[in-house]
Amino acid sequence: MSKRLRIFKNLIGGSFLALALGLSYTQIIKGPEYFRLSEKNRTRLIPIIAPRGTIYDRNGEEIASNKLIFDIVIIPQELRDKAEVFSRLSGLIGTGKDEIERIFKNNYYAPFAPVTIRENVDKSIAFQIEENKLDIPGVFILTRAERYYNHPESTCHIIGYLGEINRKELEQFKEYGYKIKDLIGRTGIEKLFDAYLRGDDGGMQLEVDNRGRLVSVLGQKEPLKGNDITLTIDARLQDSIFDEMGSSRGACVVMDVTSGEVIALVSQPSFNPGIFLNSGNRGKITQLLKSSRRPFLNRAITGLYQPASVFKIVVAIAALESKKVSPNTSVTCSGSYKKGNLDFDCWKKEGHGTLNLRSAIANSCNVYFYRLGGILGVDLIARYATEFGFGRSTGIKLYGEAKGLVPTRMWKLLTKGDRWYEGETLSFAVGHSYLLATPIQLARFISGVANEGILIRPQIVKSTDEKEKSSVSFERLSISKETLKIVKEAMLDVVENEHGTGHNASVVGLEIAGKTGTTQQLVGESHAWFCGFAPFKSPRYAVVVFLEHGGSGGAMASIIAANIFKKMQELKLL
Repeated sequence: MSKRLRIFKNLIGGSFLALALGLSYTQIIKGPEYFRLSEKNRTRLIPIIAPRGTIYDRNGEEIASNKLIFDIVIIPQELRDKAEVFSRLSGLIGTGKDEIERIFKNNYYAPFAPVTIRENVDKSIAFQIEENKLDIPGVFILTRAERYYNHPESTCHIIGYLGEINRKELEQFKEYGYKIKDLIGRTGIEKLFDAYLRGDDGGMQLEVDNRGRLVSVLGQKEPLKGNDITLTIDARLQDSIFDEMGSSRGACVVMDVTSGEVIALVSQPSFNPGIFLNSGNRGKITQLLKSSRRPFLNRAITGLYQPASVFKIVVAIAALESKKVSPNTSVTCSGSYKKGNLDFDCWKKEGHGTLNLRSAIANSCNVYFYRLGGILGVDLIARYATEFGFGRSTGIKLYGEAKGLVPTRMWKLLTKGDRWYEGETLSFAVGHSYLLATPIQLARFISGVANEGILIRPQIVKSTDEKEKSSVSFERLSISKETLKIVKEAMLDVVENEHGTGHNASVVGLEIAGKTGTTQQLVGESHAWFCGFAPFKSPRYAVVVFLEHGGSGGAMASIIAANIFKKMQELKLL
């Protein structure tokens, strides 16, 4: 055999040996991995999103539920004549043929995967698609559950809203089953109970061929709806108060003084949480975020304001409990009170004349309480304020509650680097100075006065399922019943006496005790408060009305309170 032929045979033999080794490596060593990749290529998983749990009011009415949405989709492998189908579909839905083609091209994933052409179409369009499906092969109507808010603007600050999960959250919650594009609670009940309200997503496992076309359905897991929640809110009263407040900025809280159940919690202005479910509403959302009216602020639990003359109730209790004064201690109001070189005015320029404690509360005399402030001192007033829940959160199950502020001598020294001045004590005694509180804190405070010294934690969630119900959490205050009786009778005069500052809150056939407050502002009208409870002899509900720049507390705030009490009578809550 020639040398040249031998070389050729060796090359051929070497090639076959290399091929054999390669095949052996592929089949024996890499075989399992390639098999796994082949299986992965052969199967596809199509998720089916589970509906969120329903949120009910105390009467079983749906506040947040799920609405059936119709989407128009195209399944690529079912298309016969693409141009013809796009043309016919364009005529049915009013979207240009070129636009449909663009959407189809940009959202194409695989031959078996539905391409969404339009979301949330009207029911009539969905019916047209179904009626013409023989003429538009490959076009289908898919249904899905979308969050729906039945009382969107009146309950938005309680319910909150949903938003698409971001990357940071996805990394944090991935182990809990969250996926890209999932909706997650952003505020309110939707945020606090997100994991509880979330359902268990289902899906379909499909077998496809080498071109990605559907061969068969290998398995299917049905989605499991999320858990339901029942709130303490009465949607009828909630809507009524929302309408009553109109375009005003402010908040209103109605709370059961015996259980702490909040049956209404309204903050104005508001927003529609449904706008966050559509990516096309980004412009509207940005506009709301930039609004000077701050519609996303839950003024009932996050808004911090000076409680003004409502705080005189705390000062009166502190004075009686510390035995610094008696109910008969009298002061003569001439319209102002002099302290050092400063004059502190009463709201009534001509003065109230001589008053005792009860009439001073009924007439909201500033001079009387300036005198009490001077007698008590800042720290003693602060002690009783803290005992009644000022300066600390109430514990209501809502996102973002503010603590407020109760100033003391030490607080000012540590935070301001300055000593406390006696003039500040006088301002503090009438609910101003550095004192800040939320409407929900005042609702708890008024409830504590009404129920003879029991400070109850406000409840917004009634139950999460049939087995788990909210329990009453309270603190029993060391305030004597005699002191509270004196203060409550004075509060009755505020409303029921025709000269009381809150007489506009009176309702025929219902005894109401209350206190008004007017917080002067550097710019614009004063802030207005009305805080009260009813019925007087057997207290059931506390009502707090707060209006930003609402003028005098005895005016519109008291009128709104009267209308709330009337509505509660109509609903047989009183």
